[in-house]
Amino acid sequence: MFLSPKPIEAAALFSRYSQLTMPTGALDSLLKPTLKIHAQREESSTGALNCAVLLFAGDHSVARNHGVSAYPPEVTPQMVVNIVRGGAAISCLARNRKAKLCVYDVGVAAGFDDLLNSVESTKIDFIRENINLRFPGEGFENGSRDSTVTAALTSEAHEHCFQVGARAAQRIISEHSAEFLVLGEMGIGNTTPASAIASIVLGCSPAQCVGAGTGLNEDGIRRKQDVVGKILARAEPHVSHTLHSALERAHAILQHVGGAELSALAGAAWQAAQMGRFVLLDGLIVTAAVAPLALADKTFAPWLMASHQSAEPVHKSLLSALGLAPLLDLNLRLGEGSGAALAAGLIQDADCLLREMATFSSAGVSSN
Repeated sequence: MFLSPKPIEAAALFSRYSQLTMPTGALDSLLKPTLKIHAQREESSTGALNCAVLLFAGDHSVARNHGVSAYPPEVTPQMVVNIVRGGAAISCLARNRKAKLCVYDVGVAAGFDDLLNSVESTKIDFIRENINLRFPGEGFENGSRDSTVTAALTSEAHEHCFQVGARAAQRIISEHSAEFLVLGEMGIGNTTPASAIASIVLGCSPAQCVGAGTGLNEDGIRRKQDVVGKILARAEPHVSHTLHSALERAHAILQHVGGAELSALAGAAWQAAQMGRFVLLDGLIVTAAVAPLALADKTFAPWLMASHQSAEPVHKSLLSALGLAPLLDLNLRLGEGSGAALAAGLIQDADCLLREMATFSSAGVSSN
């Protein structure tokens, strides 16, 4: 069981908030989430809110075998290198937010060790906890296994990735005094397992849950819908309500239809909530990764915040099921945690307003 977040009235800034020089409620959708984060701060904490970014990378055999992405699987390790070298969108945004960024390889396909190990040391930490290195010979050469024919992860591999995520959150929050956490991912084809998870937890059809991802055409979308249908048909007996408790079922969903980076994301969010830190979710993949656990444990869900509503059609339904209202709706479909990093900037701007904006009395402005 998680502790409940403190009510925003507990934030030291709450009384000041009601006196700021603006119409009542004018910026509520922006300032209230920021006040929720402030309410968890130590009373001695001052200054701007500090965030940190965790990104988990993994490949998917279902993408290699079934052509469910507009990009080839080789892009995953290439983009990981680009991120760690500081050239990707999330690298730039984290740098602009002055946020620590840590990147974890939990399931990148085999054959790219030379590329990944060649990354020069930067201010961006790169840590390899790859399931193929941890569990050699268990079918993870191409990343998470083809979930149309077998579970995406073994139970041991799922637990490994979940715990990698939990340790990553523990480390980055503790070492960098992060007061809220931004989560992102990198993995070609991972909108397919995310759509499958959404289909299971929402009870909707593949046609309702599958979108264009990184840019599939109509034929590609139909192929992807067919693949998700096959995933669901194979996985259904293993994620049945009658076989598991709610939390056991949530973990079974992640193991059978998710993937390495999705399990790690779930672990990171779970640990952050245990530490009393809010988690700013990115798009469909990150939301799908936490959804089974959030729907199974209602005390976990209040620690989640939605950064944006992505272009994937099922993301809106998933956010609604979780009771989350997005801060942004820009039709984004980049991933990497980019939408969450953009929203983090809004939270930091709101934090500035709460701390520095004049009150009616201090500015000599009439309040009525």
